[in-house]
Amino acid sequence: MVSAPLFWLGRGAFSSLISKKDLWAYGVCWLIVTGSSLVLGSFWLYLLALSLTLLIFSLKTSLSGLKLFFLLICAVPYFEKDIPGFGSMERVLALNHFKVLAALTLIPVVWRNRAGSKQTFRKSIDVMVLALFVLASLLIFRDTTLTDTMRQGLNLFLGMLLPYMAMSKAIGTSRELKRLMVAYLLPFMALSLLGVFEFWKWWHLYAPLNEIWDIEAAGYGYTERYGRLRAYVSISGGPIVFGYCIMIAIGFLLALWKHGISRLPALLLFGVLILGLMSSLSRGPWIGVAAMLFVFIFMSPTGLKMARKYRGLILLVLPILSVYALTQFDLGNSFSTSESVYANEEDENVDYRRRLLEKSLIVIGRYPWFGSVYFRDELAGMGLLQGQGIVDVVNVYLGYALENGLVGLSLFSGIFLMILLKLYAVLRALPETEAELEQVGRALLALLIGVLITIFTVSGVGQISMLYWSLAGMMVAYIKIAERQGST
Repeated sequence: MVSAPLFWLGRGAFSSLISKKDLWAYGVCWLIVTGSSLVLGSFWLYLLALSLTLLIFSLKTSLSGLKLFFLLICAVPYFEKDIPGFGSMERVLALNHFKVLAALTLIPVVWRNRAGSKQTFRKSIDVMVLALFVLASLLIFRDTTLTDTMRQGLNLFLGMLLPYMAMSKAIGTSRELKRLMVAYLLPFMALSLLGVFEFWKWWHLYAPLNEIWDIEAAGYGYTERYGRLRAYVSISGGPIVFGYCIMIAIGFLLALWKHGISRLPALLLFGVLILGLMSSLSRGPWIGVAAMLFVFIFMSPTGLKMARKYRGLILLVLPILSVYALTQFDLGNSFSTSESVYANEEDENVDYRRRLLEKSLIVIGRYPWFGSVYFRDELAGMGLLQGQGIVDVVNVYLGYALENGLVGLSLFSGIFLMILLKLYAVLRALPETEAELEQVGRALLALLIGVLITIFTVSGVGQISMLYWSLAGMMVAYIKIAERQGST
């Protein structure tokens, strides 16, 4: 009910980039997918409805696979069920919303754009991404069966290699890039307000899916901070992933500011996104957004003039920093719950992250090159089991180092470092006449910095990894576009 009028309002906000017909298709597609997830009483019926919806909209509308992927990636939480096996094979494959969405929207895109690239930079990044994929796939063999290796390898392909390949190969113009950003942004007009609703009403709106589909989703529960429910709506992985996804939406909004969306709708949408970000009560994404805004504003050719020009953005983000500061002191007194309880919880969170880093360095020292499949057992033996009985490696970089060793971490870090440096170089080389293209690139560079900061505080759960690999592909595509336009 909330989504329908907000998609209708998007008609005016993004009219210069998306036709009314396409915006109508976006809204209908979103409502069909989210509605079927809540109405259909079977997980398998939902996946069938999702598949048919993707097929119909791909054939009967102008929505491309990339647009559908970005539109629906945050539509439904991460609920997964196994396809039953036969004989000695207990299960064939585990299916979820993300896998079906990626397979049906991105594989056709990669197939249509399978021709190789002549760009040296893009080839080098492609090789590094492929090398990381092959390394991670081979390391799965260390302690599992052949069928399980195939299942995990497919997960890697759908969550890492496929999004990167699709985005880097299929995006050919800056207008296509902007339209993809709009496809991602539109749902967050509704999701942000739903996050505020969850925050105030203490009600996770998508929690009933656990019972409807008879699935126990790990990490889906009622978590609070300083006496308030931490919102995450349909986002998989909890509140911090919700904040991370909104941070990406804010980055896309910066790219479109005045060049795809007019000033007043942009300010209203920015305010809605900030409210959604605050409802997650996740400080990692807050810091990431603050860093992103700082880079975006002060990397502008006009510098301090930009700071004055975007003072509205700065004033809107100040509440985030204020809440962050208050949470370090006596905010607990503002609520009915005991301050000491929440202070202890926060102390425990900080202490857990500190101990995780210390103990992980010990484990990495034992298996420095290619990591170990037993790292969780070793960390558990060092006292890092959480209340849920798991070791939560809340740091993407540590996760790569522990599982794939320093070789894997070097490849992962090298990919994003090369993209960051190349983005910066391309921006410096753009002529002054390409102000619109420069703004898009500056927003992408600022967003990448925000993402790289935020993933230091969270594991690669939910949409985390699928989105940063999609962003990597988008940025490689942008570099290709900027080099071509800058040389003409």
